[in-house]
Amino acid sequence: SKDTNTSKIEIDKADIQKNTNKADTVIELQKIKEEVTTKTKPIEKGGYCIVLASQVSKRNAEIFIEKLKKKGLDSAELYTKNRVQPIRRVVFGNYQTQEEAYKALRKIHKDEELKDAWVYKLN
Repeated sequence: SKDTNTSKIEIDKADIQKNTNKADTVIELQKIKEEVTTKTKPIEKGGYCIVLASQVSKRNAEIFIEKLKKKGLDSAELYTKNRVQPIRRVVFGNYQTQEEAYKALRKIHKDEELKDAWVYKLN
């Protein structure tokens, strides 16, 4: 399966450092963390993951990953494809089947900031 989503997601540093402190947001993020469970094994060919950001600079990816870890998405990581002209993605999870990945994606979409996330087949 080819990666057909070519839209660029830009991350603004000001947005990343924003602190909301809303109790309902914290509760909702905790629910998402509890609902989205994944094994933290390395990304493997042939499996599926969820792309949370694509075509980002290494620095913006690192900032975004730290933000995700504060939300409880501990297995978020930087995935780089094509070493010559790297395509950097912030990905989450490692699912054996497409069904498992989409089930987790539906839960991740509950977070407004992650509504543009999508499933990616590793090849």
